[in-house]
Amino acid sequence: MADALAARTRRAELTTLATGLLPPSERSSDDEPEAALDRVVVTGALARLTEPQRRVLRLAFYQDLTQTQIAGVTGWPLGTVKSHTRRGLDRLRRCLEEEGLSAA
Repeated sequence: MADALAARTRRAELTTLATGLLPPSERSSDDEPEAALDRVVVTGALARLTEPQRRVLRLAFYQDLTQTQIAGVTGWPLGTVKSHTRRGLDRLRRCLEEEGLSAA
């Protein structure tokens, strides 16, 4: 149970870092143009991933599925899901770095 909570927390943190969005309570109207630009850049970076990588990351981040659940949904072996996740995140990070964005 604690592992699942920790994994969800990490995914939420990664999502926030990847999209450059602050939680709604911390947003100001001055942040909106940058947030919109960040969403455009992240969308472009996601488009550069392979379809399996995109699918796995969307299921993980937007539908909050675990890797085991993703394997069940896609019918892929768990190891394949893990590989697509790791490679997709690495490639996404590199794409964002090429755009001049960093996670920190």
